[in-house]
This record gives sequence, C-alpha cells and structure tokens, in this order.
Amino acid sequence: MKLVSNPSFEGGACVPRAIKFKTHDHPLARMHATWGVVFIGTKAELQAAGFGVGAVFPAEPGGHIRKTTLPASNGFLHVDVALYDRPYLGEPSQTGIRNYEVRASYLSEKGNRVRAFTLSPWPGVVLYRAISHDVYKGSMGALIAANLTVFSQFPGQSGCGKVRTTFDRDGQRVIKGSNAANHEGARTVLAAGNQFEIWIRVSDAEREKRHARWCADDDD
Repeated sequence: MKLVSNPSFEGGACVPRAIKFKTHDHPLARMHATWGVVFIGTKAELQAAGFGVGAVFPAEPGGHIRKTTLPASNGFLHVDVALYDRPYLGEPSQTGIRNYEVRASYLSEKGNRVRAFTLSPWPGVVLYRAISHDVYKGSMGALIAANLTVFSQFPGQSGCGKVRTTFDRDGQRVIKGSNAANHEGARTVLAAGNQFEIWIRVSDAEREKRHARWCADDDD
C-alpha cells in the first residue's frame, strides 16, 4: 500500500485520516505511536515507499555509521533512519541483507510531545497511554509487585537483551522471524534510565479509538 504525500500539513495539526490510517496496514509499518510510525525494510523498500529517495543511508559510503535524518516526506515532518538490528518491533520483510528502521514523526523534531505519565493503580508505577501501547514505568520491584512482569524478563537476565526484550501474550520471548510483537498483549520490557518501562500492546480496535481521539484533540 503506497503512502500519500501531504505537503500542506502543518506541525501541531492533525494528520488527515488518509495518512494516519493507511499506515496501519502498510507492509513496512511496525509500530504506531502518538508521535508517528516506525517502518522497517530494506533501502529499496523504504525508498519505494517514499522515504529518503536519492539519499545516502547509514553504513553506506559517505553516510553516517548508524543513523541519519532524511528529508520530510509522506506527510511526516521529521524522518530519521537507522540500521535495524533489533527484533522487538517485528521482523523486516527480508533477511540476510541490510535492513533499516525509519522513525517518521507527525510533528517537527522540536514539536515532538513529551509523554505525560499519570498515576496507575499500583504504588510506584506511572502510566502513559500511547496509541498502540499502555506504557508502565517504575522500579523493578514496583513493576513486579504490580504483576506487570517477572524478574526473568528484565534486561540483562538469561535469554534477555541488555536493553530490551519483547514477549508474546503467553510470556514467550519473541524470536526472529515472528510478528508476535504486533499482537495484542505482547509486552516489551526495557531499561529507562535508572528505572524500567513495560510497553503492552493494546487491541487493534482500542488503537484505532485512541488514534481517532488523539486526532480529534489536535483539531480542537
């Protein structure tokens, strides 16, 4: 599914439904948030979708080692591309060749929103409701006491990554080649400074409700 261009979009305004909702079924889209969308694919796939056409990508001759900023495109005002080597957002469409992660933001870099955490039902844990995830933040002890995860799922534990690891709704680690990270109930446990965050995927129906609500709020 091809993305659409929207050169009239201004930072701070709501992205038209044609852009916001078409990305949900785009074959390269891996994660949706209030700030934008993450796309994963090869350079050819991403350029075919309209990102970084004619640009030098990371790790190419003359390019940055890992990350660079691409021209605004497809209605997104800020676009970064980096080498992709992490399975937590779901796997790219091809393996065995170089893949990239594009983070496409609806707002300009300076206009990106600060996440507003609120109190949760559990002591020491705060909550932020992103479009596609519920994000819980707190100490290891507080998150375990809230029954949001277990000790063995934290970064650095046996079988887990040093920074983050994603598990499916049954608590099994999401392995390479699986798209389980995009299924309802999947959770990513990650280090966030001296605390931790747990990102729990909501249902597609709930994601669309939040997307529509966020869009309506921006129009007010």
